[in-house]
Amino acid sequence: MLAIGLLVTVAFGFGWGIICFVLLGPYLSGRAFQVFRNNEYTFYFNLGITKLKLLKMNFIINLVIAIPVAILSYILDSNGIGFSGT
Repeated sequence: MLAIGLLVTVAFGFGWGIICFVLLGPYLSGRAFQVFRNNEYTFYFNLGITKLKLLKMNFIINLVIAIPVAILSYILDSNGIGFSGT
């Protein structure tokens, strides 16, 4: 998902990259996990972790990563040394 977020960032800007990372990240990574590592769901289920819990934790981790990056980007951009190039 990070690669897709980086492509969106390059194509449409930093703000859209963060939005893509936070909102689409849990969905796309959940789908990829289901396709490529479907047998591991049994391991997580035996630990008492459902698919919904996995998606929720993925979303929270994406937020924890994205919020400081977005704040840092805003601070740097307001000082004239940000990513927007303006």
